[in-house]
Amino acid sequence: MRAQAKKTRSRRSTLDGGHTAQYITLAEGLRQIVEAMEVELAYLEKKGNSLGIASLRIEARCATVAVLSAALCECVANTVLAGTLTKAAFKDVVGESMPQKWNEIIPEVLGCPAPDPETMRLLRTLQTTRNSIVHAKATVFDEKEAVHIQGNDGQWINLTPEMVRKFQQLPLRLAENIPPSAGILSAGIISSLRDRQPRLPRVHVAEVLTALELLPSDQRQVIRAAIDRLEKADLS
Repeated sequence: MRAQAKKTRSRRSTLDGGHTAQYITLAEGLRQIVEAMEVELAYLEKKGNSLGIASLRIEARCATVAVLSAALCECVANTVLAGTLTKAAFKDVVGESMPQKWNEIIPEVLGCPAPDPETMRLLRTLQTTRNSIVHAKATVFDEKEAVHIQGNDGQWINLTPEMVRKFQQLPLRLAENIPPSAGILSAGIISSLRDRQPRLPRVHVAEVLTALELLPSDQRQVIRAAIDRLEKADLS
């Protein structure tokens, strides 16, 4: 299948027309949820509280980061392949796993090196974590408290701020591995992802933290407005 895909590759280095930029929507959603998570973590740190008091909210944010990161990695891979393969060749490879697309198919189609082993290890961890969320199976116990059905909730061990920060960086890290020969399509993707990296370093959260302290929990959407008021130069 790989050889066939390479042989049927389009002669164009990129699409002649336009394309739907789903990756921009995913990247923007990912940016917003990571910034919200970092704001909440910084607030807890400032107040001297442990993550335990907000563990459910933090885990929910981490799950969202993992799912969006995996979706964005898949979207970028599919967009690049759609822009460089014929319809028949794309149909042959689109159903392959996301790690396989990055480790085998894209390098073969574009003639570029595969991502480094550490990146691929992290990508496979991301895919496993994403699958455990999207196809969640709870562990069920019988009346004697013995395991009746073993679920996959143990795989949620990766839903920590430390790990999902690494997940969030993967889409851009992979996109930057695409060679310039892929043309303007890949350049546009890389530029869009760079523009939507989280831009809220902890050193700049004073205004947001003040807003959080003054507002009840059900009004935390104001966080978004506070972030938008920060000067762009301060966020770089």
